[in-house]
Amino acid sequence: MSLLKSKIIPIFIIVLIILFINAKNDKPQWVDVTPKSDDLIFGIGGPSKDINNSVSLAYQMIARFIGVEVKSVLTKNKEISTSLNYGKAFFKKDIETDLTEEFNQSISENSSANLYGALIKERWQNKKTKEWWVLVEMPKSSIEKMIKEKTIFIDNLVTTFKGFSEKNNFVNKTIVIGNFSIKDKNSSSEFSNFLESISTSIIVENRFFAMYDKSKFLDELNKNKLNTNIVSYNNTRGLNVLGKNILEIKTNKININGIINGEYWVQDENTSLIFYLIDFDTSKILDSKRFDIPNKRLPQGIKLEPDNIRDIEKINMQLNLTSSGSEKQILEVWTNRGEGGIYKEKEKMIINVRSNIDCYIKIYHRTASGIVTMVFPNKFDKNNFLTNNKTYRIGDDKYAFDFEITPPFGTEIITVTSKKSQFSDLQNEIFNNIVRQFDKSKDITIIIKEDNPEQTANCSYTVIK
Repeated sequence: MSLLKSKIIPIFIIVLIILFINAKNDKPQWVDVTPKSDDLIFGIGGPSKDINNSVSLAYQMIARFIGVEVKSVLTKNKEISTSLNYGKAFFKKDIETDLTEEFNQSISENSSANLYGALIKERWQNKKTKEWWVLVEMPKSSIEKMIKEKTIFIDNLVTTFKGFSEKNNFVNKTIVIGNFSIKDKNSSSEFSNFLESISTSIIVENRFFAMYDKSKFLDELNKNKLNTNIVSYNNTRGLNVLGKNILEIKTNKININGIINGEYWVQDENTSLIFYLIDFDTSKILDSKRFDIPNKRLPQGIKLEPDNIRDIEKINMQLNLTSSGSEKQILEVWTNRGEGGIYKEKEKMIINVRSNIDCYIKIYHRTASGIVTMVFPNKFDKNNFLTNNKTYRIGDDKYAFDFEITPPFGTEIITVTSKKSQFSDLQNEIFNNIVRQFDKSKDITIIIKEDNPEQTANCSYTVIK
């Protein structure tokens, strides 16, 4: 009996060990049936003998659920849904697809990362096949956070314009959207054009102000030969110009209460933006708002700066260093779309010039590639004399030529030089079409040298696709 008992005990222990091992190796329920929860999204990855591959598969399953969850959030949260309507231009396809692709990209960059709150909850290995299974869970609240991060720029714009309207009692007043330029660089970009478009859409949809159509506004200014630089925020070419032209504008019954324009500058990881509300009666800044946005949260595929921005910085520096002028003469130049205006290929540009004294002028055009050409006077019209205080719209219907926009794309500069007497080398330049070029290899720009010009003036615009 004792012998039998001694044999039974070891057998019993062995059975227990086997049962324990099998219990440890029992397949979890989540391998076959995906868990359900009101607060969590689950991803299951496997089978794979490489545990990292199983982790990646689990994240990919999470990604497939993101689109469905985004739609659910938009149905429940009308505020977010409204923001997305304004921000359609932000997305390559749609918010669901963009967020899914962004999540997948994050997986490929670091598959073990704690992505948007997605955590590895359990791992299980089949001892027989040596294959791994992984369970990942992510809070559904992370989806709303992802959407808000994606729309942070739109939300900032809505807050800005709502504040301008309510704080300054502009709810029923009429504004026009002006130009948006790159701070301190006399340049604009595709992003400038986007800012104008998205700002207009948000203001119109929310009825923060009464909106005056910008094209109509510029047409009125041009028709009455008024300086279009008033639509730009620039201490010398914008606000001062507005102040000098207020009486003329009101005389022509252009009924505007304010202008919204702004500046931005690009940093390493963020872009800073400042929006201004400018009072049309006083040319004073009524309000301003600055905010910073991560570059990855700005619309993709839209250039923040023109390709030739570094060249423009050098050229502007040279122009400032070599500028000349008489205190008695005020020489102005602007295009039909104002400082920092945006043009596209084949559009027509008009160059406006005005001086407070009688003078002769030359107009030079610097292309985005750095080529400098005298464009006026030319073989079609050699009369370069300006009568004092009269605005000349060079290139309009009264002239036998047009200034048509062509590539290359980027920021371009118009420079006007003037003299009280005629230029001595004028005929030579007209007939030989003298061209100067910006020399990138030497890191300098060739300066226009006139026979003692008495004044110079510049304006810039940007050509985009």
